[in-house]
Amino acid sequence: MGDQVKGMIDSNRASQQQTQGQISDQQQRVDEQRQTLQQDHSSAKVKQDKAYQDEKKLQESIPGADSQDDMMARAKAIQDKHNKERGGK
Repeated sequence: MGDQVKGMIDSNRASQQQTQGQISDQQQRVDEQRQTLQQDHSSAKVKQDKAYQDEKKLQESIPGADSQDDMMARAKAIQDKHNKERGGK
């Protein structure tokens, strides 16, 4: 009878070890999938941010209009002229 119990215990331990191995394998696959998804999400975010910024630039610019730098230079020139006409204030 002792050998039978010992055999059952050994069988149970082997089964537990096998189950633990399967769980570890599945966990590793889940971790790999999570990492892949995070990388895909990151690259999609970068791509979307760039597309958004490009579209935003297009919408902010008016076709045929001066660039923002040109408009700022003209505004400064007008302000300087105005200040000069007022006596340099």
